[in-house]
Amino acid sequence: MGWTGEFDSAKEIRETVIKDWEASGYTILDSASTAWSKFWIALAKDNESFIVLVSIEKREGKFWFKDISEEEHPYTYSCPLDLLKKTKGIDSDDSREWRKNVFQFHANKCEKYELGDEVLVYDKAYIVTGRIKKSYEILSMENGKKYKCGASKMRRKV
Repeated sequence: MGWTGEFDSAKEIRETVIKDWEASGYTILDSASTAWSKFWIALAKDNESFIVLVSIEKREGKFWFKDISEEEHPYTYSCPLDLLKKTKGIDSDDSREWRKNVFQFHANKCEKYELGDEVLVYDKAYIVTGRIKKSYEILSMENGKKYKCGASKMRRKV
């Protein structure tokens, strides 16, 4: 699906999207924002319930949005767990994989790393070399370069 616009505010988009889903017969179980540019909606209709990500962009002073169902695997995993727990999800491999990744994202956010720990980021090996506020400084074992990375993208190398 492409981008839909042009709106005057992110708030206007939120109101429009919710109204459109309700007009299609869905019940809004809950919603939450994780940034000004993302909000999540937990929907239900008949015997199905699932999550939709609404991604928002600002272009030339106007706001645009794209809504992406969990069935389409939105490739962002910051969906609040309480919304996830209110829905059953869609019976598809992409939906199951996305839900698994959301739980892993939240588990990783709680993980603490020490200097010298070996970690994987997108299946590439790094060593933790420092702490930068809520993030970590990591050293690539492949190219020797240092990067800043949040714990949610890291996992322990086994």
